[in-house]
Amino acid sequence: YYAGYGFSLGDVGVDIGYIAFDYPENQTGLDFEEIYLGLSFGDFGVTLASGQDGAPDYTEFSYAFGPVSVAYGEYDDYGDNTTVSYGFTCGSFDCGITAYDFSDGGYGADEDGIFFSISASL
Repeated sequence: YYAGYGFSLGDVGVDIGYIAFDYPENQTGLDFEEIYLGLSFGDFGVTLASGQDGAPDYTEFSYAFGPVSVAYGEYDDYGDNTTVSYGFTCGSFDCGITAYDFSDGGYGADEDGIFFSISASL
């Protein structure tokens, strides 16, 4: 689940929000929530997320060049992830394809893959 609000302060983009990661039939206790603040300036971005109820905090740095973006993030004492994304328009929607790699530092939850996204602005 996700709720957020974005706005600009001069040349700085600001995104404030809440994310709940809720995995169906999760038996391993991996569900967690974050409150985050994202800042962007030009093609660069940084996101700071505060893990709730004992979840680790998260810091991510990103850079975009045209429709391609790369990001690197770290969860405190838990692991790191790298993503490479390509965004494009598909009809009246915004679409994207993302490759990701998550390394958990030995906790047994390493994962990598590719996903497709589609979104619309209200």
